[in-house]
Amino acid sequence: MKTHNTQKRLNVYCQLMIVLLALITVRLWMMPVDMLPQAQAQFGDSGAQRMKLLKATEKTNALLADIHATLKGTLNVKIEGEKNGSKKSKSGGQKSKP
Repeated sequence: MKTHNTQKRLNVYCQLMIVLLALITVRLWMMPVDMLPQAQAQFGDSGAQRMKLLKATEKTNALLADIHATLKGTLNVKIEGEKNGSKKSKSGGQKSKP
């Protein structure tokens, strides 16, 4: 008797599952689920980015050309001694023997 009731209950559950799956299938077939909005990447203007990069490169090149021209030319350097008038010897500031 227990086996018969268990088998009958199992059959009812299987039929219920088949009906629910059929309803879900019909709903998906006839009325598709609303699609979520698509993600769209927002890229900046690549032409403007390239122009900015080009201008920065040209500015850097101009600065390097100025530095090169300055270093290539003659540099005049004036070395001044100490203000108190004393001179250091070549031996690191120690007095030399006469």
